[in-house]
Amino acid sequence: RRVRGDADGVRLRAAVGFSAADYWLGETGGFWLWAPMLQALSDVGYSPKELHMASFDWRLSPQELESRDAYFSATIARIEALVAINKQRAILISHSMGAPILQYLIHFAEHHRGKGWVDKHIEAVSGVGPVHLGAPKALAAVTAGQVGEFMPVLSVLGDALGQLADQGDIASLVRTFGCWGLLLPKGGPRVWQDADGGGSMVSVTRDHVHAHSPARDEALDQPHFCNKSHSGSLLANWLVGESTPSLRYALTSQQTVSNNSRLLTKKHIESQIQKGVLPFLSDLAPEYVEWLNKNFQIDQDKVQKGAAEGEKTWTNPLAVPLPNAPTTKYVCFYGVGLDSERGFGLKPAGVRRSCTSAPYVIDSDSEDLSNGSYSRRDGVVRVDGDGTVPLASLGFMCRRGWRSTTLNPSGSPTLTLEYGHNVTVFPQECDDTSEETAWQTAGRLSADVLNVLRKPDKGDHVDLLGAEALINDVLQLACGRGDTLKDRVASDIDAISEQIARDIGLD
Repeated sequence: RRVRGDADGVRLRAAVGFSAADYWLGETGGFWLWAPMLQALSDVGYSPKELHMASFDWRLSPQELESRDAYFSATIARIEALVAINKQRAILISHSMGAPILQYLIHFAEHHRGKGWVDKHIEAVSGVGPVHLGAPKALAAVTAGQVGEFMPVLSVLGDALGQLADQGDIASLVRTFGCWGLLLPKGGPRVWQDADGGGSMVSVTRDHVHAHSPARDEALDQPHFCNKSHSGSLLANWLVGESTPSLRYALTSQQTVSNNSRLLTKKHIESQIQKGVLPFLSDLAPEYVEWLNKNFQIDQDKVQKGAAEGEKTWTNPLAVPLPNAPTTKYVCFYGVGLDSERGFGLKPAGVRRSCTSAPYVIDSDSEDLSNGSYSRRDGVVRVDGDGTVPLASLGFMCRRGWRSTTLNPSGSPTLTLEYGHNVTVFPQECDDTSEETAWQTAGRLSADVLNVLRKPDKGDHVDLLGAEALINDVLQLACGRGDTLKDRVASDIDAISEQIARDIGLD
């Protein structure tokens, strides 16, 4: 059965402490995540008295994290203790999915601790590779089981162990991850229609494939089929597909059939994505959409005047203004210059091995093309970004969204720092002003930290965590010299941001 969190008889919790996210799969067998940053902070004098790693269980939505683990209440209490002990405001820094978690945290704090809490306790809210507006790659995962960089282990399983997990199994599994809703593209078609030149997030490249035997299709649609070992996939025995029988038949037949009196044609599917992510997914996974609607505000692209600000809006920065914190700075650190998934072309899946097989697949046979602002290869449309997240999601909020009075009524300052590749900047110790010690201590990233699986001078979504230029900038914040940092922008984010702002009617 589908579960979000623990299955019956199982109790699993997120790791705690710095070891929760210093390395992936350990120091010797995997690669580093936050280890270089922790090493650099340690070298300039930081210790557990000044640092806290707030790891979380990504199987749960933010609301579920609080109700089961009191995650946000506990993190706020820890921040208050650190601020009281050190007599300085805290700097919050996140990576990727952590950015919307931090947004939820500051709104939760303002709601439960009162207005002014953020300004009193938080010096800066910063994100490395922040997924502020989501990522189309996440939509490909819940649609067609394409997980790529988000879940490399599952991707390998899907490619190499087809009998263990086909794409439909992976899509069904990903839908059980509660925090995946944080990654789905936010703001609907007016944000994602074409501001960056990428066009629609989803297109359907063909309507028909070879016909199947209706008797076989009906057999696949029977509930008992998924409980049989001959279903073609081990995971299919417990991941029962959410797609309706009529939808699966429509996408694997030369006949067009109706689902609730709607024709599931190429035109219908593409019209659904023009309404938003949730209307598009409603045909494929109605139960998942129902759950998403209870926990997230995904397609909303503006603050609803006079409407109550519910918890589910707190992870959509377009739907809720920042807290009243005029001296709290919002910082976006991200890489640029790498092709990043912006959309994808789908086709009917063809022969289905099991009732959980994905009805859609990426059409890797579609024609490759490039027009300068975007390219399409193997059925995937790519634009500028950090290799995983497109530029609009990384930079719009700091460059334009949070510079509007609607989304930032107290005028909190924002800062944008972009990083290309092969850029090295040498930092100094917090308490040292001489040029002689540059990088001798603050940047001493030893060979066991910067291992061969990650490189310290790259700007992609994960590698950036160990980039010397990024660490230098974070140390400036950590050492009280954040005012020396100025906007550093080399991409087209400003033009993209202005177009989005016009499309959604932002002041």
